[in-house]
Amino acid sequence: MSRYCFFPADQNYYECLDDLGVRDVANQCLFHAINANSINYAHIKKLKGKVTELEVKKMELEDTLKSLDAIMTEQASL
Repeated sequence: MSRYCFFPADQNYYECLDDLGVRDVANQCLFHAINANSINYAHIKKLKGKVTELEVKKMELEDTLKSLDAIMTEQASL
C-alpha cells in the first residue's frame, strides 16, 4: 500500500522490497512528516506571539496618535 501512496513514481523500486523494507520506508516517511509538522507548529506559534506583540504596539501607537491629535486640536483652538 505504501508504494502507491508515498512514492507512486517509484513503484518498480518497491516491487523489490520485502514487507520489512516497505514498513521501514513507511515509518521513515511518517517520522519526517511528524517532525516537519512539529517544526512548523513551533514556527507558527512563534509568529503568533510576534503578531500579538505588534497588535499591542499598534494599539499603543493609535492611542498616542489620538492624544496628540487632541492636544493639537486644543492648541489650535487657543
